[in-house]
Amino acid sequence: MPDDRNSIETGDAVLLIVDDDPHYARILLGLAREQGLQGIVANRGQAALALAREFRPTAITLDVFLPDMLGWTVLNSLKLDPATRHIPVQMLSVEEEQQHGLSHGAFCTW
Repeated sequence: MPDDRNSIETGDAVLLIVDDDPHYARILLGLAREQGLQGIVANRGQAALALAREFRPTAITLDVFLPDMLGWTVLNSLKLDPATRHIPVQMLSVEEEQQHGLSHGAFCTW
């Protein structure tokens, strides 16, 4: 999916969108742009971790269910890495696991 990774400049506010549903990711990307953010999209956990380290986004939206790993695993890796642990992460899921997300350093939207 075309995103803003090739046009990001130093100082830009960047949202990393991690979701394997291209329709929903496209909606989030549009909302990010409306708010003046640059958007980067990843549809797998490993790609999200690499992009977070490379671009140091301002914030991350993270789906719980991804094809290669659970979003909880991605969240744990982000929070254990000194380079990414400060990045706010919003967990997105239809599952009602809000307390789990909060206890692992995320803020949750259900």
